[in-house]
Amino acid sequence: MTGRTEIERTLDGFFAEGPETVADQAIVRTFDAIDRTKQRRDVFVPWRFPLMITFPRLAAAVLVAVIAVGGAVYLLGSNLSVGVPVKTSPPPSPTALAPVPTANDGMGTDTSIWTPFTTSRYGYTVSWPNTPVWIHSPATEDWAGQTAYDMWASPTEAPWVDKFYDQTTQVTVTAVATTIPVGTTEEAFIDAYLKPGESVPATCPELANAMRPTVIDGHAARETTRCGDQAAFVAVGSHMYVFSISAENRVAFLDAYLTTIRLPVG
Repeated sequence: MTGRTEIERTLDGFFAEGPETVADQAIVRTFDAIDRTKQRRDVFVPWRFPLMITFPRLAAAVLVAVIAVGGAVYLLGSNLSVGVPVKTSPPPSPTALAPVPTANDGMGTDTSIWTPFTTSRYGYTVSWPNTPVWIHSPATEDWAGQTAYDMWASPTEAPWVDKFYDQTTQVTVTAVATTIPVGTTEEAFIDAYLKPGESVPATCPELANAMRPTVIDGHAARETTRCGDQAAFVAVGSHMYVFSISAENRVAFLDAYLTTIRLPVG
């Protein structure tokens, strides 16, 4: 081993207890010597940087290490709950959807705003809502005695019937008239008109003598609301007039509709 070098003696004086200051020239000579001094390498030690780290570099390294340790502590502290079940409040259960208000389905009963329609084929006048959702289809043929079943099952959409169709509710309001055959009573005509067709229960139609009495344009009439269809029958002279709705539970609308009807005399 060589003797103690000037660098070592200077460092001993710098770190020794006693004066806290060292001459400026000594410090300058020490730093300069450190920068120029090569490391001694042990055969079994991996190569290191060729120059010793200067004090400013050492201070910077210490500062970086402090920052790194502090950051690690902060990150670890903020993630202490990782992997640990955390009790959370359950999400609020979905509330039941409020019922959507039903829009006006076009089946109002204020007949003062309805539009009159006078048929050129059968002579009566009826009024209908005449709104954008309603479609009017007047008869193009005379009624030849087809039954109610024939009317609703007609592949040609019953061209012998005046129709008013509500596109919103898919309800059809109809009006039609014909001459009662000679020798046929009103009751017999109505019962024959309501005779069940294919796939219709025989017990469905309500017989004429069991129907609720009503009045249409001052004339005695009959009204039935059975089996899905609602209909009213009124005879004036030798003519039978039939007004119906292809829906259940529309009695109020049917009654309003009947109040708009004007029948020919005789």
